[in-house]
Amino acid sequence: MFIRELELRNFRGYGYRRFVFSQPRSLIVGENGVGKSTIAEAIALLLTGHCTGVDGKGQGQRELIKAGAEEAIITADIDGLGTVTRTIRQNGPAETTTPIGVIQDQLRASDPFITAAVYGSTFFELHHGDAKNLLMSLLNVRVPVTNDRGEQEVVGLAEVERRYQVAFNDRKALKKAVAATFVPTIERRPDLEREDEDDLQAIVDGRNGSYQQAVQKTADVRARVKQLQERRAALERGERDLAQLRADRKAQLDLVAEYAIQHEEAGAALQKLEAERPANDAGAADEISRLQVFVGKVQDQAGGVEGARTCVLGPVPCLTPAKEFKAELTKAKKQIAALKKRVDAGEQFAQHLGAAQQMVRSAADARQKAQDKADAIGAAIDAEEKRRDELDPILDALKQDAEDAEAAESVVGGAAADLAKAQAKLQALRDYQRAIAQRDQAVAHVDDLKVKLKEAERQVDELGPNGARATALQDSLADFQQAINAALAVFRFELQINVEPWVVLVKTPNSGGSLPFALLSKGQRLWTGLAFQLALAAVSGLDFCIVDDVEGVVGEARANLTDLVMTAPVGQVLVIKAQASGDERPHLDGLQVIEAGDERPVLV
Repeated sequence: MFIRELELRNFRGYGYRRFVFSQPRSLIVGENGVGKSTIAEAIALLLTGHCTGVDGKGQGQRELIKAGAEEAIITADIDGLGTVTRTIRQNGPAETTTPIGVIQDQLRASDPFITAAVYGSTFFELHHGDAKNLLMSLLNVRVPVTNDRGEQEVVGLAEVERRYQVAFNDRKALKKAVAATFVPTIERRPDLEREDEDDLQAIVDGRNGSYQQAVQKTADVRARVKQLQERRAALERGERDLAQLRADRKAQLDLVAEYAIQHEEAGAALQKLEAERPANDAGAADEISRLQVFVGKVQDQAGGVEGARTCVLGPVPCLTPAKEFKAELTKAKKQIAALKKRVDAGEQFAQHLGAAQQMVRSAADARQKAQDKADAIGAAIDAEEKRRDELDPILDALKQDAEDAEAAESVVGGAAADLAKAQAKLQALRDYQRAIAQRDQAVAHVDDLKVKLKEAERQVDELGPNGARATALQDSLADFQQAINAALAVFRFELQINVEPWVVLVKTPNSGGSLPFALLSKGQRLWTGLAFQLALAAVSGLDFCIVDDVEGVVGEARANLTDLVMTAPVGQVLVIKAQASGDERPHLDGLQVIEAGDERPVLV
């Protein structure tokens, strides 16, 4: 990787600055606070998405925008990538013209590589697991592992890590499953263990049959008792009704006697009336009609003009005097009145006779109906009196059936108790067998889980950072350590990385032996970090690194450091050094000196 140009707009303290890197080595100098380290942060943010103060998710980017500005822009021209721009806004998400993943894929360098190349001794501050993974990826370490079929195979770090995570998660889940699996404690029941379920079932079936027979017999006896009780109740009701029936029959017989008297009296009245029957006036009506015709003719004649009348005997003038017509008329009217009186008397007699006859018939009918009711009640009385003879046998039968019912119920109770006892024993046996089966199943399940857990633990141990990958990494570190120590030779330092347990040891000229990296002085850590950066840049293919804070290196060490930087097999190195503006700048072939600081403010 070679950065040709870097342009900053409103980024941290910079309003605007364009850096052009024309040499493979660039020394960036300036007073403290002018923005030298800002250049490293801008490059890190552009290539990884994070830098000092900004985490891996991009949180904290807005703090990088120059005060008063709405956005900050970083632009770089990089060999193999072209122009890459990242824009950070106060009110909106950050944007990049080329996604971070694409940048790192094209550079063939992971985030930890780039971070270590930009920030120097960052590698030595990593967690040992991350440091190991970084070295394994850098050195493309292949790890021999045993697969789940027991076969040996060689895989890369990504596959080792995948399998490790699977095994780690499996181990965690299996431990939880073992802890969560309840294995019940079963109290031994020798009495039940001697029993046979089929035999107990046969006993239960037999006792159930006996119980059902007893229940049916009890039901039959109860049904018979119910029928007898209903019959007895009916007879007792008949006994109570017998007095009423007798009273009802007496009342009806009294009515018969009363209606007989009425019939006799009506018959006597009828005979008396028939004895007083008037003479037969059958021709009275005809006589009345004849006289009425005669009266009409007489009235016509008596009322006419003298001489104009015709004779009643023919069409001749009537010679009878009018007064004689009037006398006859009066006589005829009297005869008519007498006849009508006779007719009315006859009709009245007929009405009286019909009424008397009706009274005779009504009395006879009423007497007959009362007699019929009395006979019916008498028949009912006879029937009830006859049924009274059935009551005593029924009472005897009821007493016997009550005894039979009590005996049957006793049998049912005993059969039910026997059945319940057999069922309880059968159920206890089944519950015991079920509990034994559940316990055995739980034990088998736990045993199976433990077998799987043991295998998962074996895989975790083998695939974990301290397992096969540590051994493979240790075996692959020789060339990389040699490259680092070649760079450290100018300082007479020697570095040794021990993978398991993880420790980075550095032997210095003035120490009696090797010291952990954390115990080195600042300058010693700087030299060691620089050697590591240069080796990392060369081995990884990134071919780029930034060296910061070199102002503390003086004298012979500075000369050695300068020689190391200038001769390292790395395409581009940026060296950051705090230096007063009046101090002399170095002049070396292939070295470009760049003054840090703002050119002009840009607050757009």
